[in-house]
Amino acid sequence: MIREEKIKYFQYILFKLLDGNNKENDLSVLKALKLLFFISAVKANKNDDDSLIDSVFTQFYAMPYGHVETDIYNEIKDNEGELEFININSDETTIHDHVNIQTFSQLNTNYLSKIDQAIDFLKEHYGSLFNLKAFQLVDLSHMWYSWRKNYNIALQNSQKSWPIDVNDIKSESKIFTLQSF
Repeated sequence: MIREEKIKYFQYILFKLLDGNNKENDLSVLKALKLLFFISAVKANKNDDDSLIDSVFTQFYAMPYGHVETDIYNEIKDNEGELEFININSDETTIHDHVNIQTFSQLNTNYLSKIDQAIDFLKEHYGSLFNLKAFQLVDLSHMWYSWRKNYNIALQNSQKSWPIDVNDIKSESKIFTLQSF
């Protein structure tokens, strides 16, 4: 998938998470990147090659703050948070005034449906995930084997990031709640 199209799907996710309005929110760059990972991974499994992580958000890297989709991260960084349909910064996300659900109608309905299903599933089964602070989501992603394995490889190679094979994510036990200790 080309990067420009992937960015539109990411913006659709943010639009859906904000219910299409600019109410006060804490959807910072970091929180958005963490939620993107959980949304992408929730329906991914080793017996299926048709998940979001296989087809849309395919470039996850293990970085200090967890799993990061590098195409999305680089687009935000390169454009200082000013994307086609949204602005995103270290505090919040705002949707441009002209944006509505029809804005995304040119995108592949199969992928939009997968995004909707993933968000709905997470809200129904792990609704508190969306209320966590950005660094709580970082802590949660650090519990995933795919991050621990690949970040350790990065460190062993004197790097701060390392590509994560999607099969590492697809085959692991998925964790969506912080455990109380």
